[in-house]
Amino acid sequence: MLGWEEKAQPAQYKNASQIKSGDKIAIKRMKGRGQTGIKILHLGIVKGVILDTDKVVCTVD
Repeated sequence: MLGWEEKAQPAQYKNASQIKSGDKIAIKRMKGRGQTGIKILHLGIVKGVILDTDKVVCTVD
C-alpha cells in the first residue's frame, strides 16, 4: 500500500489505474550510506487493485 496524502503523492503513483492484475512488482530499498545500487526485498504478481481510496492498495501473490 502506498499511503501518501494526495498532495504529497509522487507523480508516478498518481494514476493507480495503470497498475493492473498480472503486473509484476518489486519492493526495493536503496542501499544508501555511500553504497550504490538497490536491495530487492520482495517480488510478486498483482492479483487486484483497490481504487476506492486516496491510497494505492494492491493484493499481491
